[in-house]
Amino acid sequence: MWKKELANARASFNFYPALTHLFMPGAGSSPASPEDYSLAGNVSEGVIMDIARWIKSTAAAHSA
Repeated sequence: MWKKELANARASFNFYPALTHLFMPGAGSSPASPEDYSLAGNVSEGVIMDIARWIKSTAAAHSA
């Protein structure tokens, strides 16, 4: 339902099945577990690149 409502917005939908809601690899369980919060880590580089690409495309669309 929410995808339908955002269909005309400048939205993008990406699915990262190997990552938790923190955008980091989990402790091996699905869904994410409390142990995932104790793991040191970084946001996935792929997520960062996707966000950067989306920001650049959105900024370009607004300046045109």
